[in-house]
Amino acid sequence: MVLICRPGPGRPRTGEERAREAGTADYAAGLMWRSGRLTAARQLIARARALDPAQADLWARREAAITAAERAAQPPQPPAASHPGTPGRPARGRAATRPGMCPDCGTAQLTCGRAICQACGALRLLRGRDAGAEAGQ
Repeated sequence: MVLICRPGPGRPRTGEERAREAGTADYAAGLMWRSGRLTAARQLIARARALDPAQADLWARREAAITAAERAAQPPQPPAASHPGTPGRPARGRAATRPGMCPDCGTAQLTCGRAICQACGALRLLRGRDAGAEAGQ
């Protein structure tokens, strides 16, 4: 018959027992991490860190992996609004255009005294060609 000695309230645990318990907490944290229970995994790693502070580098790597998994699980944040009223979209139209910016797209800076940016000018030319081709058919 084998007896397993557990430390009682008056008996301190040895370093080997604490390291073994930290390893068990680390194993359980891995199971929680794989199942997507990241908060539980983080709590178990904190317990392991308290039990075996000598493994600080290992616990830091585990916490970094949990943090990365939490970030990957979060939905992407919408882009910041360029001005109130149109969240996530750049300013459009002449009224909302800043000085020196293209009035069509509102995002490109005007150069060489142009009235519109090169990209919007090319789009206007292409639209004009397409309209002329449709009218000729």
